[in-house]
Amino acid sequence: MVVYLKSKEPTPDYVSIRSHYRFISDKIDTSKELFSFNTQTVQQIVTLKQSTGVQGATIKKLFNFIRGFQKLGKANGYRVAITEFPTIKVNKPRIRYLTVDEEKRLLKELEPTSQCHWQEQLDNYHFTITLLDTGARHGEITRLTWDEITESSFGHRILVGEESVIRAQF
Repeated sequence: MVVYLKSKEPTPDYVSIRSHYRFISDKIDTSKELFSFNTQTVQQIVTLKQSTGVQGATIKKLFNFIRGFQKLGKANGYRVAITEFPTIKVNKPRIRYLTVDEEKRLLKELEPTSQCHWQEQLDNYHFTITLLDTGARHGEITRLTWDEITESSFGHRILVGEESVIRAQF
């Protein structure tokens, strides 16, 4: 598990993966052979995780972590138990959008004010506008490459009265 964890350090998902590792290593003996990590162990982890009150989506992400370290172990020549993962129900999350007032307050708070870190603050401000305008997640934007961006990928933010709005280009 530690090797898998270290391999994920440069990725945006590292913090979440480290959290899964800590949970598992706190709850079960991880010094055993990889082969001993089986369906029964997964069920034990699921029961423990559910007792903390987490949602099904979090448990499914934990499954991805387990599959990931098992796949890496197998690729490195270790014996890996055939593990069956239980079906977990995932509730559809409620989608919530910022109101115009909330967006204004957020952008006002992020406006660059200090000369000391002005460029850094401006970058955060523009990045937040990009997230708001596209509806994308932080990780989705940070993983974009220039090859994936075309002139028609994004619209232009324009000022209409006192409102900043997106004028899409198609």
